[in-house]
Amino acid sequence: MKTIDLLYPPGLTFWQALQKGMVPQVKCPAYLQFVSTLPCCVSGRRPVTVHHMVGHGQEGQGTKASDFLTIPLAPEYHLPNYPEGIHAIGYREWEKRHGDQMVFVAQTLLEAVYRGVLKI
Repeated sequence: MKTIDLLYPPGLTFWQALQKGMVPQVKCPAYLQFVSTLPCCVSGRRPVTVHHMVGHGQEGQGTKASDFLTIPLAPEYHLPNYPEGIHAIGYREWEKRHGDQMVFVAQTLLEAVYRGVLKI
C-alpha cells in the first residue's frame, strides 16, 4: 500500500481536520463536470446544480468546500429561492429532511470510481 503525506496536522483524523476547516480546498473542474451529469441525490431528477458541501467545518465567509466534496442537487433542493433549498433552510434542517451531505458525497465519489472517472 502506498503512503501519503497528510495535508492536515498529525494526531487528527481526516474528519476532525475537515470539521476544523484544516483540509485545503482542491479545485477540479473535470470532476465538477462529471457531478453535473448525475441525477439529483434527493429526487433522482435532472437537471442538477453542483452543490459544494456546507457545514461540517466547510462554512465561513468567502470559503468553499473542495470540489471533491460536492453532490448533484436539483435546483429545488439547492438554491435559496426554493423552500427546500439547502441555502434557504440551512444545512442542519436540510439534512434532517433529506439526509447527510457526507453520505451523498461518499456516494458521489464512489460513483466516480465505479465509472472510472476517479482512479484509485
